Amino acid sequence: MNHPAQNERRLSNEERFAMVDEQFVQMQAQMDRRFKGVHDSIEENTELTKAADARSARIEADTKVLVEIFSGTRRSANFFVNMARLLRKVAIFLSPFLALLGIIGALMHGKWPTLD
Repeated sequence: MNHPAQNERRLSNEERFAMVDEQFVQMQAQMDRRFKGVHDSIEENTELTKAADARSARIEADTKVLVEIFSGTRRSANFFVNMARLLRKVAIFLSPFLALLGIIGALMHGKWPTLD
């Protein structure tokens, strides 16, 4: 009984070289497809990055505007807080004098205090 491999025809060197060349061509085509896929992916990623950079620049500009608005608001709020403090200090300082002037004025016009 002969082994099945013994019945097969042996390939010539030319056929072997042709097979190796064909495998090389297929391998090269596969590598080219992979390279093209990687290149396309990198190109797409570059475009997405550029779009993201544009959005980031727009967001950064909007953020700067908001920061300017809030800093202006803070300055306005500080102005009103300082004015309120000043008015409070003036009112606390002047209230005894105004009360005394009111009492003197009432006494001068005959408005004596009553307990009714």
